[in-house]
Parts: sequence; structure tokens; C-alpha cells
Amino acid sequence: MKKSLITVLSILLLSTACDARPARAVSTAPTNPTSAAAQVALKDISGHWAEATIRQSIQTGYVDGYEDQTFRPEREVSRAEFLKMVLTAVGSKTTAIPATATSAAAMAKASSNWYDTYVNQAIELGFQRKDEFQDEGMDRAMTRLEMARIAVRATDPALQKPEVSIDDRSVMYNATKKGLLQGLDAGELGPDKTTTRAQSVTIIERILAANSGMNLEIDKYAVANAELALKRTNIFTVMPEFFGGKGRPWNVDNLTNETPDGLYKAVVDRVVAVDLEDPNDPNRNILGDVESLVWWGGGNNYFNVSDYPQSYLFIVESHTEFNKDESKTMYSGVIGGLNFYLNGLESRDSKAAREGTLNQFAWVYKPNSQISNAMIIPKHGVQTRGYISLSLMVPAIPPVNSNSIEVFDLLAPKVIE
Repeated sequence: MKKSLITVLSILLLSTACDARPARAVSTAPTNPTSAAAQVALKDISGHWAEATIRQSIQTGYVDGYEDQTFRPEREVSRAEFLKMVLTAVGSKTTAIPATATSAAAMAKASSNWYDTYVNQAIELGFQRKDEFQDEGMDRAMTRLEMARIAVRATDPALQKPEVSIDDRSVMYNATKKGLLQGLDAGELGPDKTTTRAQSVTIIERILAANSGMNLEIDKYAVANAELALKRTNIFTVMPEFFGGKGRPWNVDNLTNETPDGLYKAVVDRVVAVDLEDPNDPNRNILGDVESLVWWGGGNNYFNVSDYPQSYLFIVESHTEFNKDESKTMYSGVIGGLNFYLNGLESRDSKAAREGTLNQFAWVYKPNSQISNAMIIPKHGVQTRGYISLSLMVPAIPPVNSNSIEVFDLLAPKVIE
């Protein structure tokens, strides 16, 4: 019995090099990674964006370089390789990771692939679910979404419970919000893009840091993009000083407005906030060139949006699902599907606005006086009634009443400092 247990545990404690097994189908895998002691001379990571992280990962001991003194940071990593690295890394930081002798014996007996032990262990720990990867797919390249899902579970005991599920968009949102996953260019999430060795060790180091209680650096663009994908808005990430209060929260089910007579239905696609002070905001030109936009100060007074950088654009994108008002006497002229209004903001100083002082919100127009379904809001000094709510309205032609619904209603400071 003792010999049997020793044999089984030895299987679990095999080499920590992520490429020590046969080549993957997606690319030719290098063989014979070198030991950590020989990593000082790795010749292909100098100046690489992940150089420091790669050296740290080798020092930690869950990945190695190769006998030709390379690390090959841009080489793709398979699902099986990533699982092995994660389990080895987490196992080196806690005594909770190794499987029990009983479960290890069962796994070893049932194993037919080199990675079966790691897959079974990941399922046992709650990092992975049985139905997430087909057996024949473990050698396929790991995607960023798959990597993020494992990372989120590895840092959240609640998500490790078998009965707890998490959808793909929530995975990306939680991974970016925790700082586990950084975006690509301009915060691009790239959930279907494959994962490299450099990216893999980077996220694993973040897993270890998060589990040790460290606060991770956040990619605000990635969080905003993930929030847009999940909630169809980024206002809570971009404008927290306005929309960070408690109250009746955002609900995507409230983004559809159908009139009681069943003749008109419109849906909000996205509610987007743009930080005009940030020239790299990925949504900066969502309405076209910012230089071409103006805000209305009243009367015939218009002012260039670009001259007010310490402001936000608040944009509602919507479309009409159907309009059965054949006479066009009830719901004609609806632009983009829905009108919107931010309730709870105090009225502006009209005289000052006509002179170009942006002291509250103002409507934004595109060239040729085309309405944009957007407003500009200054970052500081906005006065509220203690709350802010968003209403969506189908404007109607009298005597038909306009139909309005409320998306959220949140407490807000009396003055946004």
C-alpha cells in the first residue's frame, strides 16, 4: 500500500516545466527545458515587456526555459500546459493544492493522457468544470477567455463551488476588474485570441499576488470594455463620481421600451461615457471627430466640445425594433429609437451657458446641427438633487402620451466635486 501511494504521489510531483511533455498539435513544442538555475542567460527575453515577470516565474519554479537558453515568450500555450503551470504555481504557495492520496490513486488509475492528472486536479479544486474542455481539445491553444476563467476561479473560493456558474462576459469583467487580466491595444479584451507563454506567466503571477492579498494594477480601458460587453454600459467605470451611489441599480432588462399600445418598440444598444480629458479613451471618436462636435448653450450659441476637456460625453445608442404606426401621426420622428434624460441634475445657469460656461449638462450636436443623442457633462461643480436617474422615452405626438421608463435611480452627492 505504501509503495502504491508513493508511486501515485510521484506522478503528481513530476517536472514543473510546462513543455516537458509531447508536442501540441497546434505547434511544435520544444523539448528539455533547462533548470531554473540556468536562466540567468536567457537570450530572447531581454527588453521583452514581460522580462521581469518571466524571471520571477522561473524563480518561483513553475516554468523553465529551454536548453538553447531561450524562453520563447511568444509561443502559444495549450490548455493542458496552462493548467499544469497554474496548479504547480498555486501548489508551491499553499498546502491545499495537492490531491489526497485516495483521489490521486483514482486519478492515476484513470489517466490515459499526460495531462489527465492535472485536469482532474483542476476539476477537484473548482478551477475547471468537467464539461468545459472536450478531452481531445486539451492540446489546443489556450484562449484569453479560458485563461481568464481559470484565473478568476483560482482567486475566488465562491466561484470554485461546483454549483456556481459564471458566464463568459462576467468572466472577462471580473478578471479585468481584479487586475488579473490586462487589455490588449486600447483595452481590447480579445477573448478568442490565443495565449502566449509570456501572457500565461504574467497572469499566473497575478493569481499568486491576488491570493496573497496584494492589490493589482487595473487596466481602466479593459475594465470599461468588459463592462460595456457585460452591462452594455461603461458609465460606472468611467464616471464613478456620478454613478457610484446606492439605489435602484442598473438592469439591462430596463433598456427596452415598448409602448402600451404595442405599436412601437425601441432598444438601447449601449450607454457610453467618454472621458474628454483622456486623449487615449478608446471611445473618444464614437460620434466622429471630437473637433467637429459642438454643445448648445441656448439660442444660437454653440461651443466646441474639444474646448472643454475636463468633461464627459454621455451617449445613448439605441435603435427601433418596430414602428407599427402606419399613419406616422403617433410616433413619427423618433431619432435613433429613444430619447433619454438624466433626472436629478439641477438646471443650469442659462445666461452663463449662453456665454460659453459649461456649468451643468448640455446637449451635443454633430455638424449641420444634427442631434447626436449625447450630452456633455463637466467633471466638477455639477449640482444634483441628491440623486441621478436615467429615463428612456418614446416621444409621441399629442394627444398620445409619451412613454417613459427608468433604467436606474442612484444616490448622488449634492455637488460633484
